[in-house]
Amino acid sequence: MMWPMLLLVLQYCDKYRSDVASRHWTEKLLTDVGAKDRTLTDLTAAREADAQKKAEKTARLAESEAFVATETEKRERERLKRERVELEVRTAIRIQSWWRMILVRKCLGPYRKKKQKTSKQEQQQQGGGGAGSKNHGNKK
Repeated sequence: MMWPMLLLVLQYCDKYRSDVASRHWTEKLLTDVGAKDRTLTDLTAAREADAQKKAEKTARLAESEAFVATETEKRERERLKRERVELEVRTAIRIQSWWRMILVRKCLGPYRKKKQKTSKQEQQQQGGGGAGSKNHGNKK
């Protein structure tokens, strides 16, 4: 890539100076400018490659962040569901405990007071043959 100003300088040098020193400096200028142009081209290509890598990595980062966000939301929903189930279980246990307490206090259901047996009932259960026995001592 030659700059227009450089061409003008070269034309001026060729027209008005033809000595060896000016040609030497002209050649040196051309080689230096060529080297700088190659360096500039290399740096521009490296910059474009870096920009492309950055774009790829930015897209990959966005993908990763989206994945992390969805996983975090999923785990949060699962945690809330577990907490809700635990709360329901604890609440059900409290209600059942309260109901059992009511049954015990009011002597209801299986916690009802048992009736006291009379002496006749006790003798019959023991299989006793006392005065109140229907068997009257007749054994068959």
